[in-house]
Amino acid sequence: MTRLFRIGPVVAACLLLGACAQLLDLNKYDEVEGASGKPSSGGKGGHAGAGGSAGHAGAIAAGGGGKPAGGAGGTNALGGAAGESAAGAGGIEEAGTGGRSTAGAGGVGGCSSTIEITVQGAPTADDQLDSGYYSYEYNVDPQLGSAAGDYLWLDFYTGGEYNGEDTGSFELGTGDDANYASCSRCVWLGVDLGDSGIAKTYFYAKSGRLDIAADSDQLNGYPDVHVSDVLLSEITLDSDTHVSAEVPGGRCLHLTSAAVVISKVPDGWNCPGYAYGTDDGCDCGCGIADPDCVSAQVGVCDFCDDEGSCGLSDCSNITLTDNAKCSTASQGWTCDPYHYGDGEACDCGCGVVDYDCVGVDALYCNVCNDPNACTASRTGTCTDIDASDNSKCL
Repeated sequence: MTRLFRIGPVVAACLLLGACAQLLDLNKYDEVEGASGKPSSGGKGGHAGAGGSAGHAGAIAAGGGGKPAGGAGGTNALGGAAGESAAGAGGIEEAGTGGRSTAGAGGVGGCSSTIEITVQGAPTADDQLDSGYYSYEYNVDPQLGSAAGDYLWLDFYTGGEYNGEDTGSFELGTGDDANYASCSRCVWLGVDLGDSGIAKTYFYAKSGRLDIAADSDQLNGYPDVHVSDVLLSEITLDSDTHVSAEVPGGRCLHLTSAAVVISKVPDGWNCPGYAYGTDDGCDCGCGIADPDCVSAQVGVCDFCDDEGSCGLSDCSNITLTDNAKCSTASQGWTCDPYHYGDGEACDCGCGVVDYDCVGVDALYCNVCNDPNACTASRTGTCTDIDASDNSKCL
């Protein structure tokens, strides 16, 4: 399956023109500004200071800093990483000066600096199942770059080698989920996502926990997904292979927790979410009608005592003509509740005319021998039924 990601329609054009490195900002700092910051040529003023990445940290954390003013920073490939950390606090003027003797010493877990982020507002869903995935998007705070949007994405891929439909608990940054090219569950973030669909910088989850509830249906727009203690590290993305590579000494973002919960269960449903409209049978007494029920009669019920249901296990207190509700008073039906309006036969002698009977006369009767019908104490046949009211006996 082809791996898709947000680099916009410009990708197709630049591939044809052979100019992707110049057009894609996600490669900008490694292939353009940071070119002189590689080990083979490090130590060249501000560009060398961060291998390009430190200069970008200034752009994100301090708004444009860390490029020419980092001249004092780089004596090796990581020379500007500490300068990057300083850029987050100090801005343009201090972007590179911190990288002289303390280069690479800042941050934790290989991060030159770590910014705490939170998600804002409600998540939005993006159905891309035709392309093999479903995505959920959050705005994040604080603003990490310019006025353009910063977004956290949770993508779930399915089909072939992908198993994004699975539920359970997952450790982020491990196994196939450790790289964007192979992840079924992808937690990542784009900074300064412009109208072109290209972010200036990407971050990918290197650790954390992802919990997906058993009744989550994330590939159909109804996720119950929670992430916690997520550390995202700065990455580059290969526009051809989609392989993500962590930027050495790059910046990190930390997200304490976030939830993506979109319920397909309408307000008023009192039973478990997994029982609503999941083709698992007609669940009754749940407050509102289950889409799995072919009619509103009690006779079509399969389950009446789900957790949260008002019904009894034998469905005897389910309202005859509204199987979403229960009745505390006698409804007059004496026969098996599963026989009322079950769509199979006209049951007679049951105290109430069966919904399945096309008329009230005895000639419409199909079944007259229910153990609780009035015929039970007589012949047990339809000859006992009142000719003009098939709910009664003669």
